[in-house]
Amino acid sequence: MLICALIGAAIAFALAKQITPQYRAAASIMLDTRQTSVIDLESVLTNTPLNRQLLESELLIIESDTLLERVVRKLRLDRDPEYNRRLARPSEIDLMIDERVAQLKALIGMGSSEASASAEEVNPGPPPNPELIATEDRRRAVRILRGKLKARQLSPAFAISVQVISTDPLK
Repeated sequence: MLICALIGAAIAFALAKQITPQYRAAASIMLDTRQTSVIDLESVLTNTPLNRQLLESELLIIESDTLLERVVRKLRLDRDPEYNRRLARPSEIDLMIDERVAQLKALIGMGSSEASASAEEVNPGPPPNPELIATEDRRRAVRILRGKLKARQLSPAFAISVQVISTDPLK
C-alpha cells in the first residue's frame, strides 16, 4: 500500500512539473453610446436596439481576423513560440514519446533513421518559400491568439471585458 502511494506521488510530481502556469491579463472597455445631438437623457441611457447592435459590432471587431492579425504583427507573436508551435521546443514527454515510437518502429522494421535520411537526400523537395512560411506563421498565431482571447459584454452596462491568457507573466 505504501509503495502504491509513493508511486502515485512520484507520478503526480512528474505530471505537476510538466504543467505550465497560465497568467491572465484583463481589461474593460466602456462604450460611449451617447449622441451629441440628443436632448432626451433617458433615451441615451436606455438599452435600445441600436446600442445593443453597437456593442455586438464592437465585440465582432475585437475578435476579427483583421484586428487579431494587427496585434500579431505589432507584437511579433508569429515569432513567439507560445503563438507559433513550429518554434516551440518539444517537452520532455514529447521527446520520450518520440523515442518510444522510434524504438517500436525499429522493432517491427517500419523504418530506421538511416533509411529516412537517405530518402531525404535523394528527394529533398523544393526549397521552402519564406513568404509562405511567414504567412502561415501569422495565421497560426492569429488562430492561437483567438483561442486565448475572451471578449464578452459586461451586463447591463455598455462595457466589454477582454481577457487573454498567456504562459508568460510579462505578456
